[in-house]
Amino acid sequence: MNGPLPNPAAPAHQRHSYQTVGQFMKTKLFTVQPDDLIDLATNMMDWKHISHIPVEDDAGQLHGIVTHTDLLHLSARQNHDPLPVKEIMKTEPITVTSTTSTRQAIELDAALQHQLPAGGRQQPAGGHDYSA
Repeated sequence: MNGPLPNPAAPAHQRHSYQTVGQFMKTKLFTVQPDDLIDLATNMMDWKHISHIPVEDDAGQLHGIVTHTDLLHLSARQNHDPLPVKEIMKTEPITVTSTTSTRQAIELDAALQHQLPAGGRQQPAGGHDYSA
């Protein structure tokens, strides 16, 4: 995030500083591909201290998302063979675009337990678009 979230108690000219997701979302993301091994996703998430990672194809189309929770469930299984990311990713993630209002994104993110990816394009790369 490039700055603090809007403070409702701030003066009116400051409250409108972050009206859309595009004003503070990151556009340079670490991603994995469906056939990458889960160990790669795990190591990237650990290295960058992130709780989820988008799964994209060569063309940058979103196919799913892998979350920390997905990895925890997998680690609970004993003696699992190396698996590709596509075996545990959540498909059709709900996304927002850069023009989605900050308030709507915060509410949706809370409802989704903080697993809301934002697409850098006008339309999300995949999933269900819930932007206004």
